[in-house]
Amino acid sequence: MKTIENRISFPLVTALVAVSFCSTVQAQFSRPPTFPLNLEGQWHPQGPWDLLDSMTDPNCFPIPPAPGVLGCIGEIAHGAVLPAPASNPNMIRVLLMNAAYNGFTRQDGLGPKAFVWSPRFPGTATTLTLPGPPSCAMDPLLTGAFFCSGHSFDAQGDLIIAGGTDLPMGPPFYGTDATYRLDTSVHPPAFSCLPDMQRDRWYPVVITLGDGSLMTAGHALNPVVSPPSEETNEILDPAKTAWTLSENKTEGVDCPTPGPLADLHDYPRLHLLSSGNVLHTNTLINGSAATYLWDPTLCPPEGRWKVASSPLNIHSHGSSVHYIVRPNNGVRGTPSPITEVIYQLGGGQADGAEDSCYAGTSFAAMPARFVEKIVDPDLTSPWLTAPSMVHERMNQNTVILADGSMLAVGGFDEVGSNCVGVTTPERYEPPEVFGDPMAVWEEMAVQDEERRYHSVAGLLPDGRVYSAGGNIIEPTPSASYTIELYSPHYLFTGTRPTITSSPPAAALGGTFEIQVQLGSTVIDRVVLIRNNSTTHAFDSNQRYVELEHEELEGSTVVVRAPENHDIAPLGKYMLIVQGAQGANRIPSKAKWIQLVP
Repeated sequence: MKTIENRISFPLVTALVAVSFCSTVQAQFSRPPTFPLNLEGQWHPQGPWDLLDSMTDPNCFPIPPAPGVLGCIGEIAHGAVLPAPASNPNMIRVLLMNAAYNGFTRQDGLGPKAFVWSPRFPGTATTLTLPGPPSCAMDPLLTGAFFCSGHSFDAQGDLIIAGGTDLPMGPPFYGTDATYRLDTSVHPPAFSCLPDMQRDRWYPVVITLGDGSLMTAGHALNPVVSPPSEETNEILDPAKTAWTLSENKTEGVDCPTPGPLADLHDYPRLHLLSSGNVLHTNTLINGSAATYLWDPTLCPPEGRWKVASSPLNIHSHGSSVHYIVRPNNGVRGTPSPITEVIYQLGGGQADGAEDSCYAGTSFAAMPARFVEKIVDPDLTSPWLTAPSMVHERMNQNTVILADGSMLAVGGFDEVGSNCVGVTTPERYEPPEVFGDPMAVWEEMAVQDEERRYHSVAGLLPDGRVYSAGGNIIEPTPSASYTIELYSPHYLFTGTRPTITSSPPAAALGGTFEIQVQLGSTVIDRVVLIRNNSTTHAFDSNQRYVELEHEELEGSTVVVRAPENHDIAPLGKYMLIVQGAQGANRIPSKAKWIQLVP
């Protein structure tokens, strides 16, 4: 077995810091030199998409359109990287879903759209057939109301979409109880209907639990709903036969006497922990300094929410990411307890922040640069200060890259009515992955378009990043109808390792073999990254999991799958080998693998 050397950090440059409370907090972090150009990555504009040619109609602008004009296709608000179909395991597919507006007051039948885009065919997309009566037991007007829904991938690798916007589209906006499945095993992917939820939901989140069931929680604006949907959660069983409704009861005197209901509000940021509990870090709107921990073992089958440690800042309109790492890079033969860390970043003390961009009014959004983390989360784990980003960001997307670093993309950075988009992404190497406690955020290559509210971004299996859409605000409406591809720094720093053979599935706790051509690298890590499912600045599916591994003679590597389904929920992942070459960590292209019981 080869000995794996630790990654060499970039040299550090110390800096003098003025003495104040804020600077004292930041004084522990010093900034390395600016990356050379080839380490900033490169953006490639792609688009506009042929599907959206209707946007060339001059009657589409301004928003809302002129009276009597059919609605225009609205902004992209949902994105997901689909597993490759069985017929083509190397195919890269991005699902994008949007809204159709006519003013903001009525719907004229164009319907929200869902389509699949492939970077191999820039400028084109495949429109998907939406489900409808008689296959769906719902009002025909609800068909295709994906806008402001929640979604996550299930144990089969299919995308489950729940809730969204009732039609006709408002204001006022109301939720829907519709639930859909997108079968990703075929191409083009195929929609079907699942049982309706117990509550109408608008701005819900959907996460996958360890056993393959799915949880949804979040807001609904519907006057006939009682109790309000944000004070309830629902769980769809693994067989997807029915949703079970529960109030968000907090721990009280006993099970019959619970505490107050937990109000998770709009798009709550929920993370399944390795313990099987669910951590709530913040919400899209009306964020607070309270976080909750859902324990399904308390008062089953409902479970109970417990008030957990308060974060240091409010992160409304911010994002959060989830890492599970192992000591000594996961090399087998060493102790293998995991370390779990969740970062939340950006956002601020804002309520309806992006709405103020439309209205031209000001809002309070400070502090939008702050980053914090919680390590091995439980009820008493404290939130810790992490290095602040260079730019203030709200509604940014944060993507875990193939080398384990994170990339903050888009958002806007001004307090007030301008809402200027941030076109300079930033990259950060978390010390839990890279081992450097002095690492700071570094600016990367500038994007061509602003990517603000409703934009989406995610990691592709080839290691690149897509960034698409954004809200429709003058003077740059074209930002909503283009997609950009980012080639990160690691594509320019050396020869990539190649996974030449890997199994299509692996059982939890078992071992499997892969064949790897390392070239001039040595194996640093073997990891799973759950594929992207993003809306409203939160990726409910994204997860970085390091695996135990051992190199044998030749090109064979033995890998152990995660021990249980709470560390890595059942379903499909991108399997990546990270090679070390000097100071650089260079990831392979991903191979799809499904975790099974």
